Amino acid sequence: SAIPSGVSGYLLNNLNWPYDLAVDSTSVFWVERTTGTVKQMSIAGGTPTTLVTGLAYPVALAINGNNIYWIEDNGAAFGGGNTGYLGALRKVAKGSVAPLAQVTVQNNPSNVPYIVDGGTFAAAQRFDWIPGSSHTLWVSSLQSDPYVSGKRYVWNSWSDGGSANHSVTAVAGTGSYTGNFTTQFRLSSQASPVAGGSITAVPSSSDNFYNSGISVQLTPNANAGYQFANWTGSLTGTSPPQTVAMSSPVSITANFIAVTAVTVATNPPGLAIAVDGVTLTAPQNFSWPPGTTHTIGIPTPQGSGSTRYVFG
Repeated sequence: SAIPSGVSGYLLNNLNWPYDLAVDSTSVFWVERTTGTVKQMSIAGGTPTTLVTGLAYPVALAINGNNIYWIEDNGAAFGGGNTGYLGALRKVAKGSVAPLAQVTVQNNPSNVPYIVDGGTFAAAQRFDWIPGSSHTLWVSSLQSDPYVSGKRYVWNSWSDGGSANHSVTAVAGTGSYTGNFTTQFRLSSQASPVAGGSITAVPSSSDNFYNSGISVQLTPNANAGYQFANWTGSLTGTSPPQTVAMSSPVSITANFIAVTAVTVATNPPGLAIAVDGVTLTAPQNFSWPPGTTHTIGIPTPQGSGSTRYVFG
């Protein structure tokens, strides 16, 4: 039948009329009526040990210290055996059980989920395994953070050198397995308006994710008829380029503005002009945002020797 939610699979099955149960820190104890036995098994499962056999219908069991106690009723309570037999209380010493392997499994960072023997965990967990038993460790090689959009974890290695999904054998004593991940953050960038230009990121990333701590240089590239205005979002200011540290998800916008093409020339060409306080040689081409104010001047007279040029 189906195993109910929250219940482990069989530790042991095909028992012979098991009756009563006791548990200490290392072992499980029970009696089987039809075989007249007292048995002991590690709490982690495995092969049981028969401590006593040939008993007259054991019906109850308790443990205390190093001993196991039970009652025998010779079957009278179940309509069989010798009804004149009033029963007996007996005991036997506990058997020895091999120490369990105490194994800690975790991921780094610690909040990244992992799977051990089909169960999912998201923090360090200690497991008690029978020495020599086999167990499966599994992690997804790429995991998104469930709470932070634009944050993910990329698997690097298990501490034992195994693959993302591999089996391990429990060894007596203590041990640990750590899955190591690299944290990455997404860099979202856009131009506004889209026709205004683009953004170059160095180093580049095929999916816009970067390892935590990486510095990325962002340079705005204006298309013809536009010029870069400023950054908004995770970056501010008007300086191109700028550098952003990937210590969290980053979203930036490069804002561009349309410009008007203006040519300032002289007739004849090659004379000096002053534009916004800067002396230049005509002709000169400029890209000015609509609505901006600029100054244009021309020194006069100009020339030398027998040739003179006067504005007017």
